[in-house]
Amino acid sequence: MFLDTDVVLAIVKKSDWLAKEIDISKLKSPVTSSLVVVEAELVIHREIGRKDAINLPDLIKNKIKIENFTREMILKGNELMSKYESLNIFDAFHVASCIVLKQDMVSTDHLFGRINEIKHIDPRNL
Repeated sequence: MFLDTDVVLAIVKKSDWLAKEIDISKLKSPVTSSLVVVEAELVIHREIGRKDAINLPDLIKNKIKIENFTREMILKGNELMSKYESLNIFDAFHVASCIVLKQDMVSTDHLFGRINEIKHIDPRNL
């Protein structure tokens, strides 16, 4: 199961709106990409502070497998942005990561449900 940024943030931020809804034990072999980690660090840096952003990789290292973001993911993301105008850059690359890694997308973002190439799972329904 590929975890989108909202789910990663819910796992590490106790004050996150989604935190009470996420049970990591229900996430089968959770994985994310290094790009999701960067996006989550940007959010944490903006909302909480630099120190917390820097600590993010240590907070998730024993909970979520982090896959490298690859050239193949970049090319697939660019292809997806051409096909789906509703995908922003981060979302396109997250979908691309799901495709390359052969994973379902776990996210509250319902946009992913409109992407034919992946299966979208809302974590609140697990």
